Amino acid sequence: MTSPAWGYVPTAYLDEVTPAPRATPDAWAMRVPGGAVLTTGNPNDPDPIRLTIGTDVGFERVARLGMARIVVQTIDTWRLDGDLPDLPPSSDLIVTTLDIGRMRSADSVEELACAIAAAMPLPYGADISFSAIHHETLHLRFDGAGFRAGDAA
Repeated sequence: MTSPAWGYVPTAYLDEVTPAPRATPDAWAMRVPGGAVLTTGNPNDPDPIRLTIGTDVGFERVARLGMARIVVQTIDTWRLDGDLPDLPPSSDLIVTTLDIGRMRSADSVEELACAIAAAMPLPYGADISFSAIHHETLHLRFDGAGFRAGDAA
């Protein structure tokens, strides 16, 4: 098994549309007129998280593990076209569909197949991505230039 490339994602952004991890927490701070925001990577984000000096932000270590395609035939029957990745030690699997407008996340392929079967006309196929998350939140404070270790507020 090759070691995945780990990066950081703000805890607030871990959901069905988790953005790709970035190499450092500082890569999430973006200067804007009047200060800085915790960027989502979407330049049209209508409500970015504002950063002020002392803002505490939690980050999780995340690694992308690859992609596959799932085809759900019935509530109990599905197949995976592709390989289930090896999960790094001390991490949890997150499986996400990539269909825009129908994104779903789950902790297993089975759970995702059930969610698709409950919500979509069958048979249904979707591209999925696999990510690993190391649940050990790193709390950092924004100091105006980037994020630094410090006691959480």
